[in-house]
Amino acid sequence: MVSGDRNSSSNEQRARDCARKAKQMSPSVQYAIVTVLRNISNGAFWGFTTMKDIEEHIEVLKQEQNIKARKLGNACLLEINPSFMIQSMQMIDPTSITNKDLDIIQTAMSDAEMAFEKFLINKGLKLGKMGEQFSGTIGIYCVNNTETINYRGTIFPAFRITMDTALRLLGAYGYEIQVGARYMPTQQASSAGQILWDSMKLAPTKTGVFIDVRCKLTPDEMKIKQKQFKQKYGL
Repeated sequence: MVSGDRNSSSNEQRARDCARKAKQMSPSVQYAIVTVLRNISNGAFWGFTTMKDIEEHIEVLKQEQNIKARKLGNACLLEINPSFMIQSMQMIDPTSITNKDLDIIQTAMSDAEMAFEKFLINKGLKLGKMGEQFSGTIGIYCVNNTETINYRGTIFPAFRITMDTALRLLGAYGYEIQVGARYMPTQQASSAGQILWDSMKLAPTKTGVFIDVRCKLTPDEMKIKQKQFKQKYGL
């Protein structure tokens, strides 16, 4: 019984210490961290909220270098720099994340990027029935440990990657992305501003967003990319 009382007292003190340290950050930063926290075990340093819920925080978050707030219709995508997120957690509670946790997170991030590259290569190696190159809808900013998102009865491939990573890899493998009413090279899309984000659709489950992409490389050109991919990963 005494041991239990001691543990209870220790836990209460730890909770008070964590609360005190958390108050060193603004309520807006705390809000962003709580929104994202549930997803980081999957290597996803982002989360979704409503514009109504984030309204009181948005002006403060716009000034934060380590946090990005993106408007997606009536929703908002919050993205936090991974290093800042981990450092903030460790500052609040040094025991909140272990080296093993960090290894799991890093592996999840690496696996997600590699899976996206494989997808782009496989789609680019094949032509459609009419000899056309691949074009279609895919999901990014996935927060679940899954490879698909179900939308209105249709299954779409989904990836735990950010827009920055998606644009980088889409460009590397010869893809364009739809922005507004037209497709454009990823380098141009990266400078499109809010119209790029307005072109994305949030999944009703708020587990990812949809983008439309198309391949511009021939299968023979993609075979060269495939060879480079295998060399990169030692496959």
